Amino acid sequence: MTWKSAVLVAWLGVRRRPLRSALTSVSLFVGVLAIVVIQGGGDFMAQTVVRDSILQTGPAVTVRVAVTGNDGDAVATAHQIRDVVRRAAGPASKTALVIDQPQLTIGTSDRTSDLSVTAVEPDLAAILPFPLLRGTWFGSARLAPQIVLNRAAWEAQDWPAGRAWIALGDRYPRAAVVVVGVVHDGNSQPHAYVDVSGNAYWQRLAYETGSIGVLTTGGVLTTERLQHQVTSLSDAAGLTPWIGDVARVDRIDSYADQLAILRRIFLGIAALSLLVGCLGILNIGLATARERADELSLRRALGASLADVLLVMLLESQLMAFLGSLTATLGAMLLLPTVVEALQADSPVGGVSVSLPAVLIGVSASSAAALLGGLYPALRAARTPIARIIRL
Repeated sequence: MTWKSAVLVAWLGVRRRPLRSALTSVSLFVGVLAIVVIQGGGDFMAQTVVRDSILQTGPAVTVRVAVTGNDGDAVATAHQIRDVVRRAAGPASKTALVIDQPQLTIGTSDRTSDLSVTAVEPDLAAILPFPLLRGTWFGSARLAPQIVLNRAAWEAQDWPAGRAWIALGDRYPRAAVVVVGVVHDGNSQPHAYVDVSGNAYWQRLAYETGSIGVLTTGGVLTTERLQHQVTSLSDAAGLTPWIGDVARVDRIDSYADQLAILRRIFLGIAALSLLVGCLGILNIGLATARERADELSLRRALGASLADVLLVMLLESQLMAFLGSLTATLGAMLLLPTVVEALQADSPVGGVSVSLPAVLIGVSASSAAALLGGLYPALRAARTPIARIIRL
């Protein structure tokens, strides 16, 4: 029997018993659907977690060099340390000054906004690539301070209705501020970024009242080597007394480990679903072997060999596995984007599609389950004695 004729006979066997074929395919459908959806959902979850981690703490490897004091001119000292860090990290690095929690208050009209504030240089966008939702990131310097809001801050008040203002605390004079853009920064709490590169007055207030740090990423040095280089260069420049901790701040590695554990757990659940499908195929296959004993004996009597009968039975199980995999893949392509869209809500992550590796894994697992579940019934059917048809 040729392969072509074997496939044709197997397909006729599938078509002659639609209910049995449907039950066998359904037994694999759930497991394959689980694998494809979990794989695609895992890819989406990894994309979301990694993206938010990069937006909040930077890509791998991002290091923060703390500036712990100043010699009376916080701005000049911080800028000198930034230049030292840039030289230590190398020409391929990206470096920016960041001032956390400066004592700056921002509001609209007569209302004070409950915003946390970070004063930054425009170069921060190269390290933390915030997606723009409206407006622009910090552009050319202006006399009035510029601010960029995150999504939560924008939605918290009617920006820019009323005149926006900035002040040092609540009891100091207020100055007009320009809201230039809104970004998604992965933070669910209202937050504002103030540009300190232009206005010298607000720049000095931010540097003197906040926690100064230099972020750098993209260099080829390890954290320990970078610290050694920074120490050496700061010693030569007399800046060592103002150099604080040098520490890695990104969290991508820890998130990747957690995601890997979750993915293994869910894939284990999907594997159990396929195991149930395998047992279902075994049960249906044994019943089919008994039902088709006369037909298989007749084929043997007409010249079919044991190998031919075994091949036909296994091809039938593989065809049903293929049908189950195809249906599951089409179901996943329809189901996954809908589920993801419901989960991501207003997050600008974008859609997700079923990946080719996920499909290949699902089809391979379905084929293996069909082979394992159909092998014993096929062997039993192939060994049906020819004498059975003679007795009829």
